[in-house]
Amino acid sequence: MSIASSNNLDFIFLSETKSHVSFLESSFSRLGFHECSGLNSDGSKGGLFLCWSRRVVVEIVETSANYVCCKTADEADNEYYIAFVYGLPYLANRSEIWTKLSQIMDTHEGKWLLIGDFNQVESKHQKIGGTHSLQGAKNFIDWKFHNKLIDIPYQGVSFTWSNNRSGTEAILERIDKAFCNSNWKDSFNDAEIWNLPILLSDHSPIILHLNGTQIKRKRRPYKLEAW
Repeated sequence: MSIASSNNLDFIFLSETKSHVSFLESSFSRLGFHECSGLNSDGSKGGLFLCWSRRVVVEIVETSANYVCCKTADEADNEYYIAFVYGLPYLANRSEIWTKLSQIMDTHEGKWLLIGDFNQVESKHQKIGGTHSLQGAKNFIDWKFHNKLIDIPYQGVSFTWSNNRSGTEAILERIDKAFCNSNWKDSFNDAEIWNLPILLSDHSPIILHLNGTQIKRKRRPYKLEAW
């Protein structure tokens, strides 16, 4: 909770919550996030949670076990869509999520931001340790190209997931990231991701700053990974 309370956040997104939305809603409402959406976990599996501040207006477009898509407007009247994503850890059905997100973006044309745990490395530079195979990378890159998605640059740690092992058994990957289309990029050209250290989870919390490292940041939707 310290990350949420110490930053002026507009959005918080958690994946693999292993909890019910109502339980998390009561916790985050005490931090000033009085609106929320998501999907309850199935016992100790899955679960998504999205909450937002009163500085933004949010309309939920579609929710599944792997994403929450919404339309939002901020205090400066910028309107755009956001997909908060949790990619499947198993390759078999992962491409189905990319296909569904493409369909949603085609249906709701406009400015798009996609952010979350995509569970997909794209190159050898995004992984240390484990097998050298990058299963799913080509399909994912082709999907990005088809949807004309642009990588949002990042600062901070280079890898956002760890298998929490050491020595020769350690694996590090950058699977938490953000993409946007050119329409969104035109409005937020200085946007960047801050990858925080991995401390209390196997994932790094990532924070999206719309105005980069500028001192004054009036409009800031954020995404936090589970900590």
